[in-house]
Amino acid sequence: MIDLRLPTKCVAVTQPYGVNYFDFYKQMGLPYHPGVDFRARHSCPGYAANGGKVINAGTFSDGGIGIEIQHPEGWSTFYYHLEKFLVSIGDTVIAGKQLYLCDNTGKYTTADHLHFELRVNGEKINPAPYFNYAFDGTPIGSKDWDKSRCYHRYYRGRPKGGYENELKILATLGKKKIWPTAEKINALVYGGWDLDTVVNPAMYEIWSQLKKSEYMAGDFNDRLLWKTFKIITTKNGNYFFIG
Repeated sequence: MIDLRLPTKCVAVTQPYGVNYFDFYKQMGLPYHPGVDFRARHSCPGYAANGGKVINAGTFSDGGIGIEIQHPEGWSTFYYHLEKFLVSIGDTVIAGKQLYLCDNTGKYTTADHLHFELRVNGEKINPAPYFNYAFDGTPIGSKDWDKSRCYHRYYRGRPKGGYENELKILATLGKKKIWPTAEKINALVYGGWDLDTVVNPAMYEIWSQLKKSEYMAGDFNDRLLWKTFKIITTKNGNYFFIG
């Protein structure tokens, strides 16, 4: 039975499993993003999603640091873009043990985050349905971990007046007979987007990931893509993409 704890204290998803924003992964020869990315700043501690044995720990071909844990039931979890790992190959770890510090190592990333994969019989599957506990073992309710950063309320704190504005947006969408999803509400209230943009299917990959101000400014903060949304290579070989 696959049963996972969240690998970080922060529960914000920056990129879910299965997406292929702007065909980035297609350009890498992959059909889609093979894991879930969690918001995790430099040196943020990370934890074992379940108990098992460390079968891989080191620097991989693209320069990124990662570790892999084999679990008794035959599946494994992989943690990537680390600053360093705190265990060695062959170590036995328990669920919730601190294993690593997060960072931004590797070629195909733009800023600090944790890339987490679930591997079953060599296949990278969506871990989202299996997150049943917080990093410390506290049970958590059902949550859509495979949704965009907009769904997870990246835009808010919730700021003063936010709840009242959500109610206003709900009423507006209802009058226009638009299904009021959490993503649309968050983009309108906290992302600063206008209704015409949010209801345009062609703009989904933009407003679901970026605030309007970030898009207009070409802001790189919080692992955001350059406003032209082109895959470009820098002098040091890194790529700009949502990561």
